Amino acid sequence: MLAEMKDQCGINHSFVYPGYKPKEILGFLKTYISALVFRKRNSLIIFQKLHSNGLYTFLLKILLWFRPKNTIYDTDDADYIRFRDNNIHHFMCKCDVCTVGSTALANYAGKRNENVLLLSSPMIRHDEVKTKRNKILHIGWVGDYGMNSGYTAPYSHKISLKEILFPILHELSFEFKLTILGVKNPTDKLEIETFFKDRKNIRLNIPMDIDWLDEINIYRMIKDFDIGVSPMVNHDFNIAKSAFKAKQYLSCGVPVLASPVGENLKLIKDAYNGYICNNSEDFKSRIIEINDLSEIEYDKLLRNAFQGTPEFRIDNYCRILLSYFISG
Repeated sequence: MLAEMKDQCGINHSFVYPGYKPKEILGFLKTYISALVFRKRNSLIIFQKLHSNGLYTFLLKILLWFRPKNTIYDTDDADYIRFRDNNIHHFMCKCDVCTVGSTALANYAGKRNENVLLLSSPMIRHDEVKTKRNKILHIGWVGDYGMNSGYTAPYSHKISLKEILFPILHELSFEFKLTILGVKNPTDKLEIETFFKDRKNIRLNIPMDIDWLDEINIYRMIKDFDIGVSPMVNHDFNIAKSAFKAKQYLSCGVPVLASPVGENLKLIKDAYNGYICNNSEDFKSRIIEINDLSEIEYDKLLRNAFQGTPEFRIDNYCRILLSYFISG
């Protein structure tokens, strides 16, 4: 978003991520003092991911107290479920406006701030758009597979895949390719390979050397999917998510099969750009159905998948954000 503002509107920015290296500390202090003492007219201060009780959060509380005008608390995750919520609530209440990525987050923030702007997490500009289906059906998933410990276990991607998707994929008899983007632990990769080892009809692809900062390459890999899948267990944390995964698929023109959780219900339209799958058997039947589509039928689904993407493109996100403060 910051790069888009710079390139398209000439708006400069400073982005600070906390760290303990001398260069990181100096960078924070430079930006902090500038915002606190020499704040530029009409500048915005955006706060994100503030839940700890450390010095960093304390200093930002001071900044907010002295410079409350044109401040934003921004979130697209239900961090109040994962962490202590006192500081999250503090910034939600004290900032001018809360920008959030889902209806559930809007409802939550609306109880603490009368100014809430629902801004669906945007996709970067890219030209990686699917044009035709593969000869062998390619089913793909992208995300952080490693989140499956302690408090995250009940709603993790790993649980969603293992409980909803993997068992029915194991049952399919026709040949297909399965790509999992986001496995970082060799033990997890081995576990998946072991689960599917007796299924000779499945071409398993689990790359481990992904450069996640090269976003264009991520979309280039997604573009090769014939179906993008987004299974999610029904949990308050997942309900509050911004359906980023589904938007990544759709931004490449890839049809989506998704669980009826949170923002997925707003993005996916049955038989238009994909299907909402209420359970594992729905995922199975829709995968079979799409595999059996004629080229004409699949091409229509593919075109439809790309049609709604202007809604969550980065330029639309920036336009709405700027117009809110300019009109205000």
